[in-house]
Amino acid sequence: AKIGDRYCIHLPSSLSSIWSKLYEERSRLEVFVFFKEGLEGFLKDVRVMPVGVRRVVKAGDRYLIYLPTSLNNLWKEVNEKRLEVEVLIKRVQ
Repeated sequence: AKIGDRYCIHLPSSLSSIWSKLYEERSRLEVFVFFKEGLEGFLKDVRVMPVGVRRVVKAGDRYLIYLPTSLNNLWKEVNEKRLEVEVLIKRVQ
């Protein structure tokens, strides 16, 4: 999803109690995005994108993770083409 000039991952509201705890603890999370469909151009063979260490952000009654703006062209393509992705979130100690 896009909020302003930034792309983000909306976290499932069914797991709000988990996101709330991670948000309150300011936990560092390693995030990976897995592409189920291929991208175009030089990214055509990319199936997983390590996003780096992020934190959960609270936006109203929802929780989300902002994606790095340095990859906005990639997130724009994924968003515009409605490509299906899976996200792996790992807590960093």
